[in-house]
Amino acid sequence: MGKKMFGGTDMLIAGWGQLESGIRSRFPEVLQDNIVQVLSVYGCSRKFSTRLQSSQVCAGGNAGHDVCAGDSGGPLMLPVGPEDGPKKHYLYGLVSFGMPCNHQSSAYVFGVYTKVSSFLTWILDNIEE
Repeated sequence: MGKKMFGGTDMLIAGWGQLESGIRSRFPEVLQDNIVQVLSVYGCSRKFSTRLQSSQVCAGGNAGHDVCAGDSGGPLMLPVGPEDGPKKHYLYGLVSFGMPCNHQSSAYVFGVYTKVSSFLTWILDNIEE
């Protein structure tokens, strides 16, 4: 069976990071979340001067709806379930780096996430029961 490619898939991000960048940045009082779309491998590689590792994935959304300082390590989750019912959220990636938060030079902003599946063997080998 081949690997599932998630290019074009909507995923959920969540975090307690800054609401905006700059001197007057502030942190939220409630957990923030948003929907971002996973970019294809081709679309992602066009955003960077160097090629990303196979253990990385890009996802993004509209300006002001992205991750920011303090969100690193936060989840990129795939919601699975009925459209009008409760969903399970599968951890697909972890926030790594990206454009400055609320980047206004483009209508579309993106971040790079570390794919959890790339490190599953290490995770399972290091979990203590």
